[in-house]
Amino acid sequence: MKQNDNLEITGLQAFYGKSQVLRDISLHVDGGEKVAILGRNGMGKTTLLKAMLGIGGVRRSGSVIYRNTELTKKQPSDIARLGIGYVPQGWLLFTSLTVEEHLIMAYRPSKDGNDWTPERVFDTFPEIAQRRKISGTSLSGGEQQILAIGRTLVTNPQLILMDEPSEGISTKVLDRITEICDELAKNKKSLLLVEQNLRLAVTIATRIYILVNGQIVYQSTAADFKDDKQKHAQYLGI
Repeated sequence: MKQNDNLEITGLQAFYGKSQVLRDISLHVDGGEKVAILGRNGMGKTTLLKAMLGIGGVRRSGSVIYRNTELTKKQPSDIARLGIGYVPQGWLLFTSLTVEEHLIMAYRPSKDGNDWTPERVFDTFPEIAQRRKISGTSLSGGEQQILAIGRTLVTNPQLILMDEPSEGISTKVLDRITEICDELAKNKKSLLLVEQNLRLAVTIATRIYILVNGQIVYQSTAADFKDDKQKHAQYLGI
């Protein structure tokens, strides 16, 4: 069977205990495509990523298929081996590891020759290169976010899930992240971005979904949504 790099989510439900958070989520991300999930706080955006990966105590039903594999039947470690990288909200760094050790520990060589190595991350983000020998959790909030992104890049994934990458990041660094996302897409990598920063989302993504109370209520091209002030107010309150 030919390997299919599309992500297909159909009828996804997610629960914390008996409380239902996601209701009948269906969306897709084509190979090499950049897609954003937008929504206010508490609408289920982070839960969506956790439900895809089977982490965070989320109970789920429905279908999540990537590379011809049903992810809801897999353990998180098996899902990662399929080529999925995850930049979590809150960074989840290890106090016992230096900045450099976080990258060395996570590094997996690329099979396509376009390798993200620890040194390439340091060249791209000199803010953390200068602090490579200190504990990752001793960095500022913005620097920890950069490290979390770099740690995912060095796994050289085919699909990257990003949860609020703009959190604590300067505009200058956001521009670099946008360039990286464009480069990843040119190399046929896919991106699913969860974000509240409208400017970043519509700059990076080609398509957007809006999540309200655990349901997809709207989808559009990023270009069409970018200047639709009425939809911004209706769904995002801005």
